[in-house]
Amino acid sequence: MKNILWLAIFLCIAELALADSVYLNNGKILKGQITEEDDESIILVIGDKWERIDKEDIDHFSKIRKKDSQPEQTVEFAPKIGCFFPTDKILKEIHNNPCPLLGLNLDYWSNMIGGRLEFEYCRHVDDGRVYLRYYPNGYYSGSYVGYEDTLTLIPIWLSIMGRSSSTNYYFYYGAGLGRVFVSETTSYDYVNNEVEENSNYFGLQAFIGFKASNFGMTLKYSSVESDELFGKIDFGGITGYIDFYF
Repeated sequence: MKNILWLAIFLCIAELALADSVYLNNGKILKGQITEEDDESIILVIGDKWERIDKEDIDHFSKIRKKDSQPEQTVEFAPKIGCFFPTDKILKEIHNNPCPLLGLNLDYWSNMIGGRLEFEYCRHVDDGRVYLRYYPNGYYSGSYVGYEDTLTLIPIWLSIMGRSSSTNYYFYYGAGLGRVFVSETTSYDYVNNEVEENSNYFGLQAFIGFKASNFGMTLKYSSVESDELFGKIDFGGITGYIDFYF
């Protein structure tokens, strides 16, 4: 208990030592933080109270600059556009072209450490190709006239980030986890039939990127393992996109 009291006293002294000082004409000294100043007065904050002091009542005052006492906190909002490339062998058989991607990033930075919340939408339509599911033996894929397979991915990611500097130009990196909604619709024109399957899965991602003023570029890899509904397919892959910061 005694050590705690000494620590409290030391912290109070340290706070006072780092406070701004106002020396009044009557010999009184006030300690606090000078938040505003004009030609006629200053505003001094002491604890949870503030006081406006006329300069005609002040002999002199001194300010203590507290470098890095407050972390530099910023919030950035960035729509994005890019492409998703699946890496799973089965998925590439069906959707072998890049999938257009739209999304939205919400970044929070506290000096060099930050977090990112991402919303993405990716929809890919492949005409004339379908894969049929035979459990437990796997898949058969091929090209057929009259088949259409539509794959929709809607991921939501939450990541931790770091960056090289706090200026408007920096490299950044991060990793996180998310939940990915997966929807696949397969239509068969020759029988006028349509099959739709929906589910959502846990995923992991890692990314690197570079920001220059109001633009950014990001390259990331994700892994999203499905269950038996889709037959152990990894709906993750490689994604590249451009950010437009506001």
